[in-house]
Amino acid sequence: MNRTCTQCDTRLVEDCEVHVKGAMYGLKIKKPGRFFSKASAEAKAAVCPKCGLVQLYVDQPNAFLKT
Repeated sequence: MNRTCTQCDTRLVEDCEVHVKGAMYGLKIKKPGRFFSKASAEAKAAVCPKCGLVQLYVDQPNAFLKT
C-alpha cells in the first residue's frame, strides 16, 4: 500500500519494525473484549523521511472484522 504523510504529503517508508527500547520484542495489537481472542496482529510503522511523522499499522486489518 502506498501511504502518504498527512502533514507534508510525502510518500512514507513502510514496513518498519517497532521495538520497545531495551526489550527483544515489538508491539502487538489485539482486539478488546474476549480473553482468548485470536484477532491480533504485529504492529508495523511507516515513517515520513521529510518531517519524521510515524504511523502505526497492521498488514491484516481484516482479522479485526471477525467476531
